Amino acid sequence: MIPRTAFLGAPLLTFAYGVIRIVDGLDGVRGPGLAWTVGHLAFITAMPLFTVAFGEMSRRAGSGRLATALSTVATTGALCLTAQFTIDVVAGALTEDHDTMSEAIARVSALPGVSPIVYQVGPYLFYGGMLALVLHLAATRRVKVWTPLLVLCDLLLPLLDKDFIPLGATLLLVSFTSLSRRTPPITASPLLLSTPTHAKSRTPGDDERTESTNRRETGAWADFWGRWRPSWRRPGRWSSPTSRGRRRPWCSRSGRAY
Repeated sequence: MIPRTAFLGAPLLTFAYGVIRIVDGLDGVRGPGLAWTVGHLAFITAMPLFTVAFGEMSRRAGSGRLATALSTVATTGALCLTAQFTIDVVAGALTEDHDTMSEAIARVSALPGVSPIVYQVGPYLFYGGMLALVLHLAATRRVKVWTPLLVLCDLLLPLLDKDFIPLGATLLLVSFTSLSRRTPPITASPLLLSTPTHAKSRTPGDDERTESTNRRETGAWADFWGRWRPSWRRPGRWSSPTSRGRRRPWCSRSGRAY
C-alpha cells in the first residue's frame, strides 16, 4: 500500500505545486506569501514519496548494483531539491516582499558549496536518476515501453516553461500509475498444481503398501509365466515344467485340455 501511495501521491503533489505556482504569479510577482509557502511545502512533501518510489523501482529491477546506484543518485537529487525548496520557504517566511526574498536567497546560495550542490548539480541528479531507473525497468521488460517516454516529457516540459509543470506532472502520474500496479509473481500453471478430484491423500504407509502389492503382482506374473511359457519351437503350443518336455495343446493351468 505504501509504494502505491508514493507512486500516486508524488505526481499529485507536484501537480499541486505547479498549479499553485501559476496562481501565485497571476499578479506578476511570485512570493512571498501564502501561495508561495503552500506550493513549496507541497513539493517538499512530494520528495519523501519520490524516495519511496525510487526504492520500489530499484526492488522491482532486482536490487542489483546498477538499480541500487540509480536509486541512490535519484534519492540524493531529491535531498538537494528538498534543501533548495526549504531555503525558498524560509526566505519567504522571513521577508515581506519579493526583492528582499530574492536577496536573501542569493546570499544563501553564495555560501561555499551551496550553489553547485543545491541549485546547479543536485536537482539534475533527481531528474536523471528517475529517468534512468524507469529506462532500466523498461529494458528489463518490467514496465511498458511508453513509460520512460512519458517521464522524459515530464522532465523536458518545465525546461521549456515552468508553467508546464502541471502538464508534466499529469504525464508523470500516468506513467507512475502503471508502476503502482504490482506485478504478479511467476508461478506454476494451475493445471500443473491442481489435484485430480479422484486423487486420494497419501499417508506414510501408502508407499509401503504399494511396494508390497507390486511385489505380489510381479511374483504372480513371474510364477504364471514360469509355469506357462510359450514354446517357440511350435507356435500355438504351450509347455510347462510339469509336462517334462511333452507338448500339449491349449490347456488350462491344471493341465486339462479345452
